[in-house]
Amino acid sequence: MPTVTASLAALASAAPVVPGARGARTGRRREVWGTTWRLLVSVLLGGGLFVAMAVVPPRPAGWSVAVDVVLGVAVIGLLPWRRRWPFALAILAAVASGFSVLGVGAAGIIVISHATRRRWRRAAGGGGGVGRGGGGAGEHAASVQRDEHGVHGVG
Repeated sequence: MPTVTASLAALASAAPVVPGARGARTGRRREVWGTTWRLLVSVLLGGGLFVAMAVVPPRPAGWSVAVDVVLGVAVIGLLPWRRRWPFALAILAAVASGFSVLGVGAAGIIVISHATRRRWRRAAGGGGGVGRGGGGAGEHAASVQRDEHGVHGVG
């Protein structure tokens, strides 16, 4: 069992907390808060739309509600990884939101996050593929040279 002295020594050896300084604790706290509020907004928006859909006649069939919930929970669960795989998750969330009202809030946040964190050509054309490398549709379309007979080649 740790003693009070050992606990105080461990606290003293930790990084000093200086008011106004930006340290690892502040960055981690900001990251947790950023993820938390985005999850709350996506659950409230998607949940509100889901309840509205389930209450207003004509009510959806039982199997479509189950598919909606499964896809919605999956899209909400992918929200914390939107910066790790932005393009793949934006496409996946956009497709899933076509079948899930519950996931619309999270899909919107994922797609907007992708659009605001990328160069406009990559965001508009979906260029860049899944990874950080180039060669996606956005870069390819910009690099095609045309002449009077059509496409000449890639420059």
